[in-house]
Amino acid sequence: MVAPVTATSILVGGTGDPLAYRRVSGFKQEKPIDRVLPYDACRGNLTYTVGLPGSGGARSYAGFNMIDQVDSWDPWYHLENRAYEKFVNELHASASLGAAVAEAASSYNMIATRATQLWKFTRDVRRGDLDSAARTLNLSAVPKRASKKKAWSGNWLEFNLGWSPMIGDIGNAIDVLQNDFGYENPRARVGEVQKTYHLSAPTQGSNPAAVYPGFNTWRTYRYWLGRRSVACGARVAVANPNLLLANQLGFVNPAAVAWELVPMSFVVDWFVNIGDVLNSFSDFLGLTLSREWTTRRYKGVSLDYYHATYRWWENGKYVSGGGTVRNLGGPFVHVNRRLGLPSPVLAIRPLKVPHWRRALTAVSLLIVKGFKD
Repeated sequence: MVAPVTATSILVGGTGDPLAYRRVSGFKQEKPIDRVLPYDACRGNLTYTVGLPGSGGARSYAGFNMIDQVDSWDPWYHLENRAYEKFVNELHASASLGAAVAEAASSYNMIATRATQLWKFTRDVRRGDLDSAARTLNLSAVPKRASKKKAWSGNWLEFNLGWSPMIGDIGNAIDVLQNDFGYENPRARVGEVQKTYHLSAPTQGSNPAAVYPGFNTWRTYRYWLGRRSVACGARVAVANPNLLLANQLGFVNPAAVAWELVPMSFVVDWFVNIGDVLNSFSDFLGLTLSREWTTRRYKGVSLDYYHATYRWWENGKYVSGGGTVRNLGGPFVHVNRRLGLPSPVLAIRPLKVPHWRRALTAVSLLIVKGFKD
């Protein structure tokens, strides 16, 4: 029986609290907890203030639904492509998956070997070649009761001490193939520091002739600064070890193999994830995935700064003054978990300083190309 799931929602702060905001929405499952459920939580607060925030309070300044906001500035699929690639690498590097394939291959090999031996043994007995039959079964001598005068079926039974263990080996191998190979829970996480995101365009200006309440000079900026990450995971079990092995050997995805055979394709993959997209069509063949999830997380700080100076008439002369009109800031975090794994999106990879191995490879290719020309 599946445990019931109920929706949960928490809202604290918001417009009614200028210094803190918290929103949580998700689901709750009664025990036993056996599923991954969607989840979304946003929290922010203002840790220092000069002046008071406007409508929305910390909800406006400490970040509300910042994951979607960040996506409009810098799409998440770049990071999700990296997370998917790392997840697949973790999955195929799993020791248990390799053991499952090896165990299945060993079982099939055992069945084939023993069946071949039994066929050769039966052929020898039918021909009356009892010495060859004994050698096929690795017996030191022909059983005493076996004789060429007997029917071949009778002789076949006399060799039971030799062929019965083979029948047992075949049965044990079939049991292995029918058993559950177990499962793995691979997961991957990647992150990056984000550039400064301006919530509104910074301003700076002056109006020397202005008189209070007008400003002579002003300077404003509002921005977020933080780090974002993507994590993903799933429960993975071997469903078809033969198909898994064939996939690992490159027999089931001709498009991916053809791409790898294209000259210099691996260099193109440094800049565009063509190989990852092609491989994604067969990454999980032979496997069964369940409880898949992907989590986006953005954590940072916010700052809303507004400084101005002004002048006014006092005692027959102009007096200048001013200061910080508003200075608000504090930490915030937004976490969103959805069901399913990220799907690779064809994209140009973010430009990074090449690793020394990549630089060495590029130089080597240049030298080889020069010699060929």
